[in-house]
Amino acid sequence: MFVAYNNDSISSALKLMEKFIQHFNLTNTKPCEGLYHQGRLCVFDVDFTNTGATDPFVSANWAVFVPLEWYAKTVPWVMQNRGDQDILVHPNSGAEVSDHTRWALWMGDKWPLNSASFTNQTVF
Repeated sequence: MFVAYNNDSISSALKLMEKFIQHFNLTNTKPCEGLYHQGRLCVFDVDFTNTGATDPFVSANWAVFVPLEWYAKTVPWVMQNRGDQDILVHPNSGAEVSDHTRWALWMGDKWPLNSASFTNQTVF
């Protein structure tokens, strides 16, 4: 996640995303589609608009879908390369509130979330 009105933070976040894409050989792959069950390591398009009253995040953000078989490689890499960026790692079980709160891992500062915006509470 990064703060959309802070140019230094935006630049840093986008550099981290590019570094991630390069490191994990995702340069020529399609972006993730939908929210669940990608079946592959992929990066979502950057969301510069996900900051309204009906959105879960208080900031624009970029995200990656990490299948379980990639978790042990990607999460430590992000921990070691995130710099000053605050990072949210969470499961995608379908129980959106629990995924983003009770079951989440934060690197850096924990940010507030608008959990009222989540609609699905069923674990897949």
